[in-house]
Amino acid sequence: MQESFKTTFHRGIYIDESGNKDYDFVRIGKSQKQLTFNEEFLNPLFNPQWFETPFKEIRFTYPEERISENYKYLLEQQTTFEGTLSEFTDRLIAGIKKYIQINLKAGEKYLMLHSGGFDSRIISACMRDLWNEGMRFDIHFRCHQPEEPMFYEIMKREGWDKSFYSVYPGKKENYYNLCRTTMNGWHNYIQSMTFWDDIVSDESKITLITGLGGELFKYVAIHRNDEITERSNNRYLDMILQYHPDEGQWEGLWLRKFKDLLMPKWGYFYISESFRVNPAWCKFNGKTDSVRIEMARRFKYNIADIKWGAHNYSWRLTDNFFSKITKRFYSSRFYKDFGKHMKHNPDFRKLFTPYPKKSTWDSKIWSFMTCYEEIFK
Repeated sequence: MQESFKTTFHRGIYIDESGNKDYDFVRIGKSQKQLTFNEEFLNPLFNPQWFETPFKEIRFTYPEERISENYKYLLEQQTTFEGTLSEFTDRLIAGIKKYIQINLKAGEKYLMLHSGGFDSRIISACMRDLWNEGMRFDIHFRCHQPEEPMFYEIMKREGWDKSFYSVYPGKKENYYNLCRTTMNGWHNYIQSMTFWDDIVSDESKITLITGLGGELFKYVAIHRNDEITERSNNRYLDMILQYHPDEGQWEGLWLRKFKDLLMPKWGYFYISESFRVNPAWCKFNGKTDSVRIEMARRFKYNIADIKWGAHNYSWRLTDNFFSKITKRFYSSRFYKDFGKHMKHNPDFRKLFTPYPKKSTWDSKIWSFMTCYEEIFK
């Protein structure tokens, strides 16, 4: 496993019946002597349990099977922080900075996927503070439409030189390069999107940084009274695992492609503080939560009032595109093996449901088909 596993609570770790673990669904699939496809996954109405994968011999790990030994105490409910909201957010920011200081190393190259949202601006503001204090690292911040106006304003206010950031120009057709890679299990194919191929020629030499994992306070605000599936004795841990989509298969895809994956808001330094949140502080305004807004306010860059929440992506997908991916599915070994058992034909135009709607069966069966082809080729 990569260096980031020492400081990051990675999701999306698979385990087989012999106890072997991997974030790479294809690799762990290829290592099996036998694989049995669960044909219930052919039913669009089937709702698998969170730990199930389409292969009966492979499942997702429970939190206690992948958490670092030093942080197993996080599997238990944490005591609520007794100070003020400002003091609490200062501790969250300190946790992010500690993560950055430990993980960003001289001589390494880093690419941060930076949106116009609060998690991204908080992380880049932490980096800017550390930069102003003398820390140096080779990083590039990359954004995409339709969030570029907010992104540019964040970069400007934080004081980054223009050489540190850019926006993806995109393609005239298939803007985000969808359906051009083998996926990582049973997840939405929009997670194949890339928007850095014009500046990165070899992903394996670059460590990726993302702001994923920062939505706990929103979930507490919205779901505090909901029934949460018990995976540990920590309700907040169970909550963020339940509502954060697709069990980390996207992160596993990135780990497979890049040298490493850093996620400050899944870092142990951060979640050891965030799990102590006072639920009374957690309020949701329809787009983000009060705790992250307060975090942004703690910086000197005046970034809290910059617009956020633009997710009306333009995928630029044509009839020709859908014709190609449909042909690929129906000519696949997966369809030859199991097509006769399918009672519903997938509509691949449903692959790309707008965020944050629940991803569809149609997109997930396409993703799994790519894995099946690679495992059994």
